[in-house]
Amino acid sequence: MILKHTNLNLPGNLRLAGIALALATLLGGAAYLFAQPTDTPIVIGDGSLTMGSAVAWSSFTGTGSTHAHPNANKSITSVDVTMPAMSDTVTFSGEKAEIDVTYAGTFSIKVASGSNGRRLTVNTDFSAFHQGADANHLVHNNATGTITHVTVLRNGTVALDSAASGHTQVVIHYQ
Repeated sequence: MILKHTNLNLPGNLRLAGIALALATLLGGAAYLFAQPTDTPIVIGDGSLTMGSAVAWSSFTGTGSTHAHPNANKSITSVDVTMPAMSDTVTFSGEKAEIDVTYAGTFSIKVASGSNGRRLTVNTDFSAFHQGADANHLVHNNATGTITHVTVLRNGTVALDSAASGHTQVVIHYQ
């Protein structure tokens, strides 16, 4: 059998492959962004104090003790507080939210919004944390304490005030 020489047109095929790869990358990136959750909660839990965020902590703006969520147009919609003896949800509808979590009796984490529920900020001693499993998790340097108190205010009025005795989780929904 005699093989015929075929013109593979390698430069044209490589160009076409490059265009197809670029299109696939763009479509994949768009699908990834579209699939991102609308809720980007902040999760504070103990048993070694941790703070988790659906967006990387490095995306938060600010220096020192106050860091602002990168999406100022979202708003706090609810706060779930779960402990061994109770579980409660405080809902918000465009209202100022203030959440104060006390760890080991004296260490404070304050999460707050503006008067319209937007512009979530976290105020704490960030130097007392180090990166956890990934950029979305912070772990407190003192791994021996527990959350000892949680207070949630809606428009300046106490909506929840509870002592905690360990194994507490606070989820601040931000949509």
